[in-house]
Amino acid sequence: MGALQLHAIAVEEVRAVVGADESLAARLRAVAEDAFRPAPAVEQRGLLSKLGPIFRRAPGALVVDPADPTPADLDTLLAGRYVPPDRQQATWTLLQRLVAELAWGSLDLPLGRAERDAVDFDLARSGTSSEVGLGRLCSHDARLGVQPPPGRSACARPHAFALEMAAAWDAAVLGDGDALRDSPHRDDVVTLAHWLNGFEQWGRVAEQQGRPTPGIVVFASR
Repeated sequence: MGALQLHAIAVEEVRAVVGADESLAARLRAVAEDAFRPAPAVEQRGLLSKLGPIFRRAPGALVVDPADPTPADLDTLLAGRYVPPDRQQATWTLLQRLVAELAWGSLDLPLGRAERDAVDFDLARSGTSSEVGLGRLCSHDARLGVQPPPGRSACARPHAFALEMAAAWDAAVLGDGDALRDSPHRDDVVTLAHWLNGFEQWGRVAEQQGRPTPGIVVFASR
């Protein structure tokens, strides 16, 4: 099933991760430590624990999932180097984790392409313009400098779009809502509408702290 991972952050801050400067790279290396922490190995008992020499990997040894990010993937990302196809998934996962740490707020929604289309249809029935729908949100390539793995994409929209979307989705949720009331995705609409309401405050705080005004950066999977 597809999903959306939304982040309140300026797209230029995300692009800066790829080929990061020394200061940002140091911060991101500290953030990434949790991504590299392996799960504890399960202790093997009995006959298998004594047959290690006949196996290429000893029983009980840590198995690293090829999709898990490694320190080498972080080095590649921070240096802005080419990511080989077999490391795209791991590097993309790592990028998402780093962006979540940098963002003002994040939200995960279990909405694949078909579900996103259904949400937009329900919103249109309630009178909400398609210009502020999920299709429009996911229509602008973020151009992050990293090739996404198959079935994945990253999109970005500016702060003004986030505010416009927040107002329109609030009106849909707070209105008479006949179309949304029977929608199987109503809870997702309400959750996203509430999250979007944070952009006004996030924008003020970003200005006070000298950071770029946050827009919406979306990582999508089919």
